[in-house]
Amino acid sequence: MPTWLVLATAVSLIYSVINLIDKGILDRYLKDGGAEVLLVFSCIFASFGIPYAIYMEPGVLNIKHENLAIMLVVALLNVTLLYCYLKAMEDKNEDPAVIIFYYQLVPVFSAVIGYFVLGETITTTEKVAMALIIGGTTVASFERSDDKKLSFRLRTFMLMTIATTCWATEMVIGKIVILDESVYRSIFWESTMMVLVGVVILVTRPRYRQCFVSAVRVNSKPILALMLLGEALYAAGNTLSAHSSEIKEVAMVMLTQPLQTIFVFLLSLSLAYVYPHIYGKPTRFRLIQMAIAIPVAFAGT
Repeated sequence: MPTWLVLATAVSLIYSVINLIDKGILDRYLKDGGAEVLLVFSCIFASFGIPYAIYMEPGVLNIKHENLAIMLVVALLNVTLLYCYLKAMEDKNEDPAVIIFYYQLVPVFSAVIGYFVLGETITTTEKVAMALIIGGTTVASFERSDDKKLSFRLRTFMLMTIATTCWATEMVIGKIVILDESVYRSIFWESTMMVLVGVVILVTRPRYRQCFVSAVRVNSKPILALMLLGEALYAAGNTLSAHSSEIKEVAMVMLTQPLQTIFVFLLSLSLAYVYPHIYGKPTRFRLIQMAIAIPVAFAGT
């Protein structure tokens, strides 16, 4: 198996665990302003990537001004991505596997953006694959109410489309810095920018600050423990992702995204029997829906 594929598969598994940790924190410990609080925590805990990058490459401070500007844009895109993802995950009635399913659109957007920005090519086969991925995502975008009426997940669709676009864009423009500088300079400056954005949010947004302080006072130990675990996994995932995109086209790396959906789906099924009030026991409709949607999108991969 190619090295880049091994790395990308490991990233999918790591991110799937993080997704379920986020769902658990939001549903169990953050009843008020959960998405906003977790966003601030994520920005602040991004600081863990700074000493790691310095240790791996002491010269991380040496970076071109234009690349520094790119990393600021990457950080802003990352914050927007996180906010939209967390707002979708905050919905107690939403299935985490369905939310993550929308990330399968990342390789589609990555291919398009990579075509215009990096000059990467899109073959006829890849176009067919993109159509299959979109088809599978469409199947997953419907839900059935208690009275058996089908409806489109419009709110989740809008939030996750924005998140997916941000992820694809930051992967493409972030690769510019990785190729021009190094993986560790990219990690260092993205982490630094994320921390700065978090500080700005705390200073300029009173509601975010109030929710953050309240969460720390009431549930600081479990939240901090889970956040530490999540951020450690996130740092590891980002590093592996950067290395995989360094040796392979961004769109190809992101085509392993269906694996994350599968991991989240299987792990959430297991957790549903332990924490049904958080992850929700699967319905027959959900199982049939995912049994159709996942193979279609996976065929695209």
